[in-house]
Amino acid sequence: NTMLCGNDYTKVVLIDFEYSQMNYRGADLAAYFNEVMITYNHAGQIPFKIYYDWMLTSAELNTVMEIYLGRYHTKFYKGDDTLEQFLAHEKPILLEQIRRCVLLTHAMWAFGSLLLLPSFETKPVEFMGYHLYAWARLEMLQEAKKHFLREHFPSLAIA
Repeated sequence: NTMLCGNDYTKVVLIDFEYSQMNYRGADLAAYFNEVMITYNHAGQIPFKIYYDWMLTSAELNTVMEIYLGRYHTKFYKGDDTLEQFLAHEKPILLEQIRRCVLLTHAMWAFGSLLLLPSFETKPVEFMGYHLYAWARLEMLQEAKKHFLREHFPSLAIA
């Protein structure tokens, strides 16, 4: 991560390189929705904790999508659709992108954490326990997958 300051120190720009790549809009929002459920300053042996009850509700998700798409419509949209028409068309598309990307971001963090494990030959496992974080993200992936399958493929749904 990088922090840049203007000459007068009144403007600060933070660059988080983990999130700086080009993503589908659904990927950026899905990553945010996933991270809302995790704290990284938990006191204890493992300094992260997952709170499933912090998962956004359907109403909260709907509100975020309307604000996001409304802002896009106001600032960047070049078409002739009214905001209501634009939302009616774009919200289902964005929701589908978010649902799929929720699964992808959990998988990305799980496998990325495994890659960060130090070699057992060079030093012992440190930090917050990358292996524990990977396992936690895989559990979150399983939970998200249950919801996704139940909604999209009822015959394949996991109990």
